[in-house]
Amino acid sequence: MKLDVRKFQLFNLLVALLLSYSYFSWSRIGASVLMYFLMLAVGINMGLHRGFSHGRLEPDSFFGRICLFFSVLTCMGRPSSWILVHRLHHIYSDTNLDPHSPTKSGRWQVFTNTWSLSKEIPANAILAIKTSIRKSSAILFFDRNYWTIIGLYCGALLIFGGVGMLVYAWCIPATGALLATSLVNAFCHDPKGNILNVKWISLMTFGEGFHKYHHLNPNSNRTNQSAVLDFSGWLLTRFLKGPI
Repeated sequence: MKLDVRKFQLFNLLVALLLSYSYFSWSRIGASVLMYFLMLAVGINMGLHRGFSHGRLEPDSFFGRICLFFSVLTCMGRPSSWILVHRLHHIYSDTNLDPHSPTKSGRWQVFTNTWSLSKEIPANAILAIKTSIRKSSAILFFDRNYWTIIGLYCGALLIFGGVGMLVYAWCIPATGALLATSLVNAFCHDPKGNILNVKWISLMTFGEGFHKYHHLNPNSNRTNQSAVLDFSGWLLTRFLKGPI
């Protein structure tokens, strides 16, 4: 049976809502905040998004593999699928071929991740992106071992921290990373086809809310010069020590 990524996202959300109160502690809150940062800022923003989708970071590097590890823990799907969808989003932004545009699907469908790839997207466009992604042995490794990595991480949390750590170090931060990414897709594009910079979303997502700037400068490390408003970009620039 093929495991449905979206059902796992729903599982995380339900567990987070039902069990977070029962297992509350300040130390677990700290673990949750740390993992939210690592999953979203490092795994998604610096890794899958600006790093690999836009070529700012080599996935086969040591830091690239660290980013891939934390991206997998978000349970947003295999790295190659995430990169494919995001590159298609830039190629076909806010058209009927855009995988997750509010113009086509409405904000609720985009926010709840119930969108799907259009069958009208040219097969050669998808093939070209997939061929480029498959050049990375690291991405292929994390694709193949996607569920194994999630299972080992969750197993380690249960063994060394119990159910409480599973809830606070995986379910809650993974759900938070998903919802934060969904906010960008749903509210930094409006139903009229405008791309927006939204400061409060940028604060929640470590810099992803300055989306209009990102679409105008997709290969930049940063979306805003302020480290507060774009902490992911600030870190990525410091780490790479290259042009912004």
